[in-house]
Amino acid sequence: MRGVNTGLSNSEKKHLKRIQDVSRLFRDLKGITAALTHYDADGLMAGASILRYLARNEIPFIVRAVHGLTDDILRDFFDLEADNYIILDLGSDLEYIYEYWKEKEDRSELIIIDHHRIHDKSDYIDYISLVNPEIYGLDGGANSSSAISTSLITYYAEGEEDPYQLEIGVIGGIGDMQLYNSATSVTPFNKFFIDLAQKRGVIRYIHDFIFFLNTKIPLYKALTWRLIPYIPNFSGRDDVGLNILEKAGVPIEREGKYITAADLSDAEKENILNTILEYISSLGVEVTSDELLGESYELLLEEHEELYYADSFSTLISALGRMDKEDMGMLLGSGVRGTLIDDALRVLEKRRKLLAEYLERASKTVEIYHDTVAIIDFRETDFNPKFAGSISTILSKSIVYQDKVIIVLCEIEEGKIKLSARAPKEKVAEGLDLSEIMRRLAEKIGGRGGGHKVAAGATLNQGEGLKSLIISEIIGYTAK
Repeated sequence: MRGVNTGLSNSEKKHLKRIQDVSRLFRDLKGITAALTHYDADGLMAGASILRYLARNEIPFIVRAVHGLTDDILRDFFDLEADNYIILDLGSDLEYIYEYWKEKEDRSELIIIDHHRIHDKSDYIDYISLVNPEIYGLDGGANSSSAISTSLITYYAEGEEDPYQLEIGVIGGIGDMQLYNSATSVTPFNKFFIDLAQKRGVIRYIHDFIFFLNTKIPLYKALTWRLIPYIPNFSGRDDVGLNILEKAGVPIEREGKYITAADLSDAEKENILNTILEYISSLGVEVTSDELLGESYELLLEEHEELYYADSFSTLISALGRMDKEDMGMLLGSGVRGTLIDDALRVLEKRRKLLAEYLERASKTVEIYHDTVAIIDFRETDFNPKFAGSISTILSKSIVYQDKVIIVLCEIEEGKIKLSARAPKEKVAEGLDLSEIMRRLAEKIGGRGGGHKVAAGATLNQGEGLKSLIISEIIGYTAK
């Protein structure tokens, strides 16, 4: 195991040491191991890391993915007869988890790997093997997502012999939005992780206009399939991509094959970019060419075109989680290939169409309050609650709404509301804390809430005046 990177702060060194300590615990795992993780891309890749490690080391296991923690889910999880229990990306409420595990405390190990703000850690941290950057005062919204921490643990546990584990962390970190803008604003800990993956030959960083980043898929798709930044009436639409190429005078095919961004000359790229800027301007959206620059990572261990770029792979994993195919997501993330890729891509296409429909509905029904809060209300409509986080994240990166606090509301069952919230980093720097707001809403209305300052969520009881209460909480913070 390599030593601690001296370029890290004391807090970051402590977090890395904790990761290395728990990796030694992983080496000594015996008996049946049960793991529980979240269904989003970060959670599924953390689950994939655990699945891969346990399978490679012939440790019997069961891994489950769920939407969140409830009494029934925790009861069923700890009813499993296991020697080790691992909770990933769902471990912020230690008291809640401990109450269900305490009866097994003397005969089993509980490991929690997370990056969300912890509730009341002081009374329970001595009983749980906990990995979380928040312990050391690091912002878990920007440091060491669950997949990053988990992949480092398993990577070190196998004596650094499985570099694919680092790829798993990159995909999850991209899914958690922690590794975007990596050339300018990634945190030192995540840079340590990225540097390690680069040194091991796992990734290569690329930077270009977002339309030309993916050189593996047909160009007309590459022009519009990237949803960050989200451009209404542009992002996700193949018809727009085809129209752009026609206006730019660039053919769709050459010699019987779809052209890709790799086939373009500099002059063709410039024509396409100018055509796109004109089209976006015609939509009434102001954008500069600099705002259309982006980055990605090539995954050098991959061969399949749909898995070769970290953001594309992450999008595929997210799609499987949102479409109730979490098992496929963890298997694919863990390294299983073959026909599983084709099955996953069919799910991705269904998700892409559904997401496009939801985004179009969101753009038409969004309500703006005090020029600060954008609320999209899917209650009393046909909407899959698993897409709430995707919608709030994409719109928060939209050229149109990037300066707004995004709130997505939907019904998960009768009398229960799901709320997904995202905030601009500028407002967080001014004091806005969505995690605290979600907890306060849960206390006032009933339910559970938490997350990060910049991204949080809650499950709340249905009640009158919910929008007004949300708005007053946010405006109260932004007015401080």
